[in-house]
Amino acid sequence: MTRNIFQSDSQQSNSLDDRSAKFTPSEAHDVICDYMLTTIKTRSPDEVLSRFKQLFIEEDKLEDSQLVDALNSFVKFREKQEFTHTLKRCCYILINNLHASRNSQYVLELIKTFDRVIDSNSPLPPSWNLIRTWIVSFVESSDYQDLKNFVSPIIGLDRQKFGKEKSWSHRYTSYLLVSQSLDANNSEEQREFSRSLSKQLRDRFKFDLAMYTARSESPASRSQTLTNPTKLGNAAISLIKQIVSKHNLFRYAEQARLWLESVENLNYKEFKKQFQDYAILSSVEDSLTQALKSKLSEKLDTLYSNHDLEPIDRDLILRTCKRSVEFFTIENGKDPSLLFILLTNGGNPIALAIILLKIVLLCDSTRTHLEICIAKLIQYYENYPESECQWFINFLEIFNLIFTIYTENIRYDLVKVTDNSSNNGHSIEHLEGYRLFCQAQGLKLKLGDRDLSGADLSGADLRRAELQNGKLSGAKLSQVSLHGAKLSDADLSHADLQHTNLSRADLSRADLSGANLAHANLRGAILKGANLAGADLSNADLDCADLSGVNLSRSILRRASLRYANLSHANLSYVDLTRAQLNHVNLSHTNLTDTFLRHTNLSNSVLVRANLTGANLFSTNLDDAIVNGTQFGGNSGLSPQVKKYLIFRGAIF
Repeated sequence: MTRNIFQSDSQQSNSLDDRSAKFTPSEAHDVICDYMLTTIKTRSPDEVLSRFKQLFIEEDKLEDSQLVDALNSFVKFREKQEFTHTLKRCCYILINNLHASRNSQYVLELIKTFDRVIDSNSPLPPSWNLIRTWIVSFVESSDYQDLKNFVSPIIGLDRQKFGKEKSWSHRYTSYLLVSQSLDANNSEEQREFSRSLSKQLRDRFKFDLAMYTARSESPASRSQTLTNPTKLGNAAISLIKQIVSKHNLFRYAEQARLWLESVENLNYKEFKKQFQDYAILSSVEDSLTQALKSKLSEKLDTLYSNHDLEPIDRDLILRTCKRSVEFFTIENGKDPSLLFILLTNGGNPIALAIILLKIVLLCDSTRTHLEICIAKLIQYYENYPESECQWFINFLEIFNLIFTIYTENIRYDLVKVTDNSSNNGHSIEHLEGYRLFCQAQGLKLKLGDRDLSGADLSGADLRRAELQNGKLSGAKLSQVSLHGAKLSDADLSHADLQHTNLSRADLSRADLSGANLAHANLRGAILKGANLAGADLSNADLDCADLSGVNLSRSILRRASLRYANLSHANLSYVDLTRAQLNHVNLSHTNLTDTFLRHTNLSNSVLVRANLTGANLFSTNLDDAIVNGTQFGGNSGLSPQVKKYLIFRGAIF
C-alpha cells in the first residue's frame, strides 16, 4: 500500500519521525538528487514539476518509500544544512534542464510554488512540519533570493512583484554569474546554469547593441522608437563613435602581440618596468599619467620579487596580469582599489576600461578573473542607492561597451557619409559625418532563445547566426545576410525575407508558411521538411537547394530558379511555377497536382512516380525528362503528340 506521509499521526504510524533512519544525510542527498536527475531525463516538464512538488512542497502522496526514508534521515539527524543543500541542488537540476530544453515557463511556475509555501496554513504531522520550516527558511534565505535574481532574465520575472524591489545591480547579472560558475561550493548543476546563462546574457547584449547601432544609424530610425540596451541614453552612439575612432581594436591587439615579442628575452624585473609603460602610456590624460605610474610602480616593484632575475615565462605573465587587474579594480578582494578610485573619480572611466582591455589582450586567460573582480565591485556597491552610484554605473556601462566592441565577434567601423573638406580624420568635431557599421567576424550569435517575432532586423549582418528554434514570426528580415545561418525548426511564418541572402542556410523543418521570399537567395540551402505553404518565392534562387519533403502547397514560384534542386517527395500542389527553371531537378514522388507549369523548363528533370494530375502544362519543356511511372491526367496545354511521347517513355495517363 502506498505510504502517505501527510496523514495525521493517529492515522499513520510510519510518519517521518516514527521511522528509523535508513540513510546517512549524505546518502539521502544522493538518493533524492539521483531521483530528480532520472526524472528530468525520462518525464515531461509537467510531470517533472509535479514530482518535485510532491517531494518538497505539496501535501500529497509520496509513492516512493525510498524517498520517504531519505527525507526521514534529514529529520532524524536534524540535518537542516544537508537538506537545504539537497533542495537547492534539486532546484538547479530542474532549472538547468528546463532552460536547456527551452521550457523556461516551468521555471516561473517553480518560483511561484515556492512563494506560495510561506502562505500555506495546512495542518501537517510534526515531523513534516520540521521539513516545512526548513523550506520556509530556504525561501527566506539569500540563496533563494540569488536563485530568483539569476533566473529572472530567462523568465521575465518582475522582482518588484516577486520578492525584493529590483536593484540596479540586477542589470549586471552576467558578471555575478561568472563568480557563481566558479564557486566550488555550488553544485555542478548551479555552476553549469550560471555559465550558460552568463554567456546567454552577454550574447543578448552583444546582439541588442549591434541592432541598436545599426537601426539608430539608419535614416528610417527617425520615425521609430528604438530600445537602447545601454544606460548611456542618447550619448551611446556618440560614445561608440568616439571609442572606435580613437581606440582602434586592431591597433591594440597588434600592439599587445608586438609588445609580448619585445619582452620575451627580459628578466622579470625588466618586464615589470616595461609593463607599466605598456598599460598606461597614451591611455589617460597627461595630468594623471605620472600619478598612475607612480602608484602602479609601487605595486609592481614588490610583486613576486623573488623572481626578479628569472627569465619571463607564460606563468609569470598570467600571474602578473591577474594581479594587475586587481590593482585596477578590487585589490584586497572586497574593497575598491586605490587606482580604481583614482581613475573613476578623476572622470576617466574610458581610460580605466582601456587599461583593463590592454591587460586582457596580453593574456586572454585573465578575462574570467577580471569578470570576477567586476562582480566583487558590483557586490560592494549594490547596497548603495542607485542615485549614489551613478559614477560607478557609468563605468560599468562604458566597460561593457568597450569589451563588447573589442573582444566579441562583431566589428564596428566608422564610414564617412558626408563630404567635409577637412583632413582632420576622425576628429570628434566631425564624427557626425560618419556612420557606424557593424559586421560579423566568424559570427556565431546564439539567438534561438530570443523571441524576435515582429522584430525589424532589415539589413542586418547575421551570417552563420545560430537561430535554431528561433521565434521570428512576422519579423522584417529583408536584405539581411543569413548566409550559412542555422535556422532549423525556426518559426519564420509570415516573415519578410525579400532579397535576403539565405545561401547555404539550414532551414530544415522551419515554418516559412506565408513568408515573403521574393528575390531571396536560397542557393544550396537546406529546406528538408520545411513548411512553405502559401509562401511567395517569385524570382527566388533555389539552385542546388535541398527541398525534399517540403510543403510548398499554394506557394508562388513564378520565375524562380530551381536548377539541380532536390524536390523529391515534396508537396507542390496548386503551386504557381510559371516560367520557373526546373531543369535537372529531382521531382521523384513529388505531388504536382493542379500545379501551374506554364512556360516552365522541366528538361532533364527526374519525375519518377510524381503526380502531375490536373497540372497546367502549356508550353512546358519536358525534353529528356524521366517520366517513368509519372501520373498525368486532366492536363491543359498538353498536345496529343507530347502525350504519346510521354506514354512511350513510361508515363501513366
